[in-house]
Amino acid sequence: MIYSENDLIIPTLNYLLLNKKTGLTTSQLIDLLSQELEISGKDARIITGRRDTYFSQKVRNLVSHRNLIDKGLAIYDGSRDGLHKITDKGEKYLLNNIQNFAFIISNNFSEEQRKEVIEKDYSDLIIEEGFIKFGQVKNKTRSKKLVEAAKKYYAVNGKLYCSACHFNFENFYGDIGKGYIEIHHLKPIFAYSGGEECLLSDALKNVTPVCCNCHKMIHRKNDQLLSIPSLREIIKTHRVYNAIG
Repeated sequence: MIYSENDLIIPTLNYLLLNKKTGLTTSQLIDLLSQELEISGKDARIITGRRDTYFSQKVRNLVSHRNLIDKGLAIYDGSRDGLHKITDKGEKYLLNNIQNFAFIISNNFSEEQRKEVIEKDYSDLIIEEGFIKFGQVKNKTRSKKLVEAAKKYYAVNGKLYCSACHFNFENFYGDIGKGYIEIHHLKPIFAYSGGEECLLSDALKNVTPVCCNCHKMIHRKNDQLLSIPSLREIIKTHRVYNAIG
């Protein structure tokens, strides 16, 4: 994947937040972003007659083009070391948009699509929470083993039902829906400390199977996740609630 300057805004803010007190120089940002984004192809090539790669030049352009400064997301102190620091606005923007942007990058949106997204507020975009690539603690991802274990643990007579509305994909779609369900984490990813581990039996208590629609409703408001009991009450109010029978 070839990154654009706009693509670098979220990961850059992420590192500035991780280094909020000290700030980062442009050279430090280049090193960190190059490692994080696994630069390859044209981005990894040296520009003719320059020491910069095409990628490192894009990072430098964040400064020269004032992409972060003009948006009020970061400041550049102009000192000898040239330190970049995140602003309160930049921190809020990052925390509102980081998961959604990670989903967009991970799913190979075109550069034109990514540009359209980064230039507007997309904090209400609904995604499955497992697609996190960047975060305040780097490289946090959901455990695939936990997801598979949860599917086995919560199966009822070999079938998986939504814990909120009890929808079953196999019953509705036939063979193509067999074994499909989404796994909702009751404890959000940002609530974990770095390197936190727990027994599988304990981890299973923190997840529950849900259908796509219920999962989206749980995350409909980014700052206030719906609990499963609350969502069940909403479902009961607006439609017939079908218990597993």
